[in-house]
Amino acid sequence: ADDPRILQEATRRAAVNLGLTHQDPGEIIGVRREVFSRKNVALTGKQLELCLLLLRATRSLVATMGQDTANMSHWIETENRGLQGVPKGLMKTVSGLAQTVQYRDAARAKV
Repeated sequence: ADDPRILQEATRRAAVNLGLTHQDPGEIIGVRREVFSRKNVALTGKQLELCLLLLRATRSLVATMGQDTANMSHWIETENRGLQGVPKGLMKTVSGLAQTVQYRDAARAKV
């Protein structure tokens, strides 16, 4: 996490594994979608924090679903009663991203 470029690349790969579009990570992090395809664009401190939260949510999904990207993508796209919304949509706000991370961490603790 000391190198923002590594964190940026990890976030891009996590988005691919979750089945997110090229635009989705930008909306979640609060940057233009091109940021994740360019290696020389620097993210700010807050953007890096949001990347870490997205990675944490992804790690929780991997812990419970393994590397089943189709299942993870389905979970992201499907209405969730516990979250009272669709995770992909919720994650586009800071509070929704934090709520999703907390929910996933709680689900992971049960495994």
